[in-house]
Parts: sequence; C-alpha cells; structure tokens
Amino acid sequence: MNGTHPPALSGIDPVYVEQDNRPYMVGERTNVLGSRKFKRLIVEGKYEEASEIARAQVKNGAHVVDVCVQDPDREEAEDMEKFLELVVKKVKVPLMIDTTDAAVIDLALQYSQGKAIINSINLEDGEEKFELVTPLLHKYGGAVVVGTIDERGQAISREDKLEVAKRSYDLLVNKYGLKAEDLIFDTLVFPVGLDYAIVNTEKLERYASISEEERRLSEELLYNTNDETLAAFVAAFRNKKVEKKEKISNLSLEERLASYVVEGSKEGLLPDLEQALTKYTALEVINGPLMRGMEEVGRLFNNNELIVAEVLQSAEVMKASVAYLEQFMEKNETSVKGKIILATVKGDVHDIGKNLVEIILSNNGYRIINLGIKVPPERIIEAYREEKVDAIGLSGLLVKSAQQMILTAQDLRTAGIDVPIMVGGAALTRKFTKNRIRPEYNGMVVYAKDAMDGLDLANKLMNPSTRQVMQLEMDAEKEADAAGAETVTSLPELTRVERSDIAIDNPVLVPPDLERHVMRNYPLSHILPYVNMQMLLGHHLGLRGSVEQLLASGDQKATDLKAVVDDIMQEAVRDGIIQAHAMYRFFPAQSSGNSVIIYDPENTNNILHTFTFPRQKVEPFLCLSDFLKPVESGQMDYVGFMVVTAGHGDIGVELTEGFMMEPEASVSAMVFSHPQAKYFNVDKA
Repeated sequence: MNGTHPPALSGIDPVYVEQDNRPYMVGERTNVLGSRKFKRLIVEGKYEEASEIARAQVKNGAHVVDVCVQDPDREEAEDMEKFLELVVKKVKVPLMIDTTDAAVIDLALQYSQGKAIINSINLEDGEEKFELVTPLLHKYGGAVVVGTIDERGQAISREDKLEVAKRSYDLLVNKYGLKAEDLIFDTLVFPVGLDYAIVNTEKLERYASISEEERRLSEELLYNTNDETLAAFVAAFRNKKVEKKEKISNLSLEERLASYVVEGSKEGLLPDLEQALTKYTALEVINGPLMRGMEEVGRLFNNNELIVAEVLQSAEVMKASVAYLEQFMEKNETSVKGKIILATVKGDVHDIGKNLVEIILSNNGYRIINLGIKVPPERIIEAYREEKVDAIGLSGLLVKSAQQMILTAQDLRTAGIDVPIMVGGAALTRKFTKNRIRPEYNGMVVYAKDAMDGLDLANKLMNPSTRQVMQLEMDAEKEADAAGAETVTSLPELTRVERSDIAIDNPVLVPPDLERHVMRNYPLSHILPYVNMQMLLGHHLGLRGSVEQLLASGDQKATDLKAVVDDIMQEAVRDGIIQAHAMYRFFPAQSSGNSVIIYDPENTNNILHTFTFPRQKVEPFLCLSDFLKPVESGQMDYVGFMVVTAGHGDIGVELTEGFMMEPEASVSAMVFSHPQAKYFNVDKA
C-alpha cells in the first residue's frame, strides 16, 4: 500500500491501529477453549453453524476475530481448514490465528485474505518458536502476539516482564527482521485489554447506544467522585429496568423458523427444522413458517428496510431449508409451487435482473426454466410446449426491449398460449404494460417492479382465489379505462438555435497520437480504485443514501455490503476471473450546428462520419456539438472514441440486432475535451 498510514491489519477490510481508536475488540467466541457452544459445533462437524458465530461477533462490533480450534482429541489442522474455508466468506475483518502449531499457522495464513495476527509466540523454548513462525510472517505477512515468557517460565514481576519483552523485541526486529509495529505484547497480567481486548462483542453495550444523560451521570461519578454524584447515579438507576432484546430461544418454534429467513442466518436452523418435523410435514413447514418469513422479507424490502444483498441472504436460508426438508417428503408431495419460464427478450443481452428473479423464485418453491438472453418468441413457444409451464417471465433493459415484449406477446397469442405473463425491466412501466402489452395477449399480463414484487405476483397467480381477484381487477380496469395505447415520447426535435453560449475560444488539447490502441488483460488492480461505489452499492445493489456517508459513519448494512463487494473484487484480481480489455482512438473533429463531423486521421479532407445530436429546447440550449470548435473557426479539434469490456476476441464486443453491446459488461463512449463540458438532460424543460 502506497503512502503514509498507521500500522494496519486486514481481512478484506483494513483496520488501522491508531491510539485514538483503542481498544480494538477481538471477538472471542470462535475459540474452543472459551466457548462450549463453539466447541460442540466443531466436534459435531457443524462448521457452517460455527462460522455464523464469527459473523455474529463482527455484526456486534468485533474488529478482529480470534480463531482457536486446539482440541487434543481432534485434528487441529483439519478443523482449522474446514472452518476457515467458510468463515472467510462471511467476515471481512482480520483474523487472529490462535495456535502454537507452526504447521497450522502456515495453513491458516493461506486462507487469510490479508494481514492476520498470530497468537502467539514466546521464548519458553528459547528461539525455537521465533525460528519457526517468523519465516511464515515474512512469506504471508502478518502481525504477532508475543508473550512475556522465557526459558524460566512466565515472567512475574514487572521488571522481569519488561526484560523479556525487550529481549523479544530485539530478537524479532534486529535478528528476524519483523517490523516493530507488527509486534503485540501480551504481558499476561491485565484483566482487561488496553490496545486489543479479547471479548464477547455480542454482550457489549456500545458507547454510542448509551443515552447522553447516562453518560453524563457516569462521567460525573468517575471524574468528580463525591457523595452527591454517587447519590445522583444511584437514584437514576435504582428503578431502571433492564431492557433485553428477546432472544431467539424465547420465541416459539414457528417464530424461530421465520426469524432465520428474515435475519438471513442459518445458526440453529437445522435443529429447529428437525424439531418442526415432529409437529408438521415437511411441506407444511415450507408453506407455513418459512414462507411467512419470506413474506416478511418482502414487506421489509418494500419498506426500504432491506437491501438486495440481504434479500439474497434470506433466499439462501430458504434454499438450505428446502434442500434439507425435501428428503422427508412423500413421492406424491412436492415443494414446487409452479413452473415458470424466464427469458430476456430478443435483441437484449441484460440478464442480471432476470437472474436475481430466478434466485428469489427458485428459493421460494418455483421451478425455473431460464432461457437466457436474446431469446426469440419461437424459442419461448417451444419451451412452453416442452415444459407446460404455469407462467412466463419476460425481461429487458432498453426501450426497444419493451417494444419487443409487445411483439413477443403477439406471437404467444398466435401460438394459442394464454398462461400469465410477468414483465419487468428498467424501460417498463405499469402504464405501458397495461396499455401496450396487455391488449396484445389473450391471457393475464402483469408488471413486476422488482424481484420481490415478482415473487408476490407469482404467489398470487398460483393461488386460484387470488388469481381470480387479479383477473376481476384487470377486467374492471379495462372497462373503466378506455384509453388507447401510450404515446411514446420521442427525442426533442432539433431547434433553430445553432449554438449555445459555450465558449469557443478555449485552447485545443492535442492528443499524443491518432493511432488505434488495443489494451488486452489490463490489470484489474489499476481499475478497481476507480469503481464508483455510489453507483455499484447504491444504484445496482440497492443501498439507500449516500454510500460515502454511510461507510464513514460505520453503518452496518453498508460496511457488510462493501465487504462482500471487496471480497469479490479481490477474488477477481487473485484468480483472474475477469479479463478487462479496452480500445481507444482519437479523431480530428469539428462541429457544424448540431452535428459533429469526424475526419480521417490520415487525411482531414475526408469525412468519416457525421453525428447529429438533439439540442435542448430551452435555455441554455446545450448540444454535444457545442463542445467542439466549429468549422468556421478554422481550427481542428479532437474527440476520443473508446470501448471497454470484459469480453473476449480482439476485444470481444459485438452489436446485437437491437444495437446493444455484447457481452453485457461493455461500455462505449465518445469523449469531448472542453472546460465547460458536462452531462446534461436533452429533455430539460
């Protein structure tokens, strides 16, 4: 890492070790020596549930997670590997590897995503442990806890402790080459931690959660101790009742099962599913408490209390529950509530939203036939006849895709198909669905604004009574609203304004060359720092509010989501799962009214292409052509053209018949250089 920064540890997320932020909380519950529950889960091989304990520690404020699986009756290395394989996917904070076995340290550091802490080494056997562990710290990176123990045993007096600490420091820094900032001394005496506190963070009351009045009373007692401040403190708390969050163990079985889905947690799930099977059939468990939990997830999502990433966690719990319960179903029973075809319509390559719908529906009892992208109507018709599905879902991003849905509905009607169609996508509206698509089809056509809305609609369509209500509502709408097809707003006509007041006397920035540049396998590490987190976390992943402010304030939802994204980015860099390519070239260019004229770099007398752009119809009457020197100026200006992609080939970008770039992860642009250049809305009123 370049630049000056305090000493640091890291998982996926860094922890900067600064005086003002101490003590740093080390979550202790993933330690077989300190938690009976954790030890039991490890012994029973329930590593998934054990890893949830680590996540709970982080969720409740742990900056570091202590991991200890030293059990004399078990194979430590095997337990460490199986546990870390799961835990690094759930927590992004640094790990504290709590073991004295150098081979286990080596294994654990291979799973650590960043700079872990080794706990611990000492001089009990002379320099033997230093010699075994320091090469691993150099190889993988890491900090280390150093105990004040030497060949004589544990140092008792403060003078002896200081002497052992000084000797250890001198050896580790000057002989073994460790950085002083990476040494953490454990004097084996303090009942509380000063820089690092190994605690159960789930039981800690965070300072910020204490009321201002209670803080004031406490500080008065601490800093101004007398009978008066003591009496005030006692009086304030004498009749105060302990406020406890209701533990999940205090909930009924049915409430607990729903809670696992709502919380997106699998800790304790399997034992409760086993208990539920003593009261209900497997199908009753799915359609009862588990589905009620998913309904609550939908309600919270619609109220902006959950984001997409959290919904997916809930879907994973639902999936795990159904997978476990299916083995107990009778042959004539099924958890499948219906079969649905999903397809991105012809000419459209976008499938992220469709795939999210697939995850939500498939984890909630639906069998999904995903036909992929650019699916022509005849393929949908063929799939319907093969599968005899209960509904069809159509997806698309662009305005042209919305028009394609009209054509697809017409073709389905001609083929005699009338099962319900669910449509969704950025270009669609409820009004467009009602006025333009629904009249072209003999069956029901419903609009889903997002994946959870799609689940709600699917559930209603599969229930005969609610489906009948929906049909009656549509019939009533049709009778009440005789409005014709929605008029699609076209781009504003070109106005007679030839140019805005954008300056034309600015100097021209001449590009270094006019050659075609192809960049293959560009390093992701150079690209990732420029990722716009507001767009990624906010727009695409559903985090609401200013991402920068949420992260700065330590918002749990934002930091958890950022950690997941960082994990994926680091995996992409480490494993090479994304190859970034780009192509760019500068061209001579000038403007003429609302047009941009592109010239041949080899001969500016030849015009390669002319682009005509719309102009704003009201002040300031902006048009993209205004950012270039006009022809009459006699000066040549320049524009850049670029395309970037994660595809293959020369750089692997092709246009579909709907003029969309494929692969989907591609961006192209025309780049203008002008001090007043900016994004603007052509339809500004």
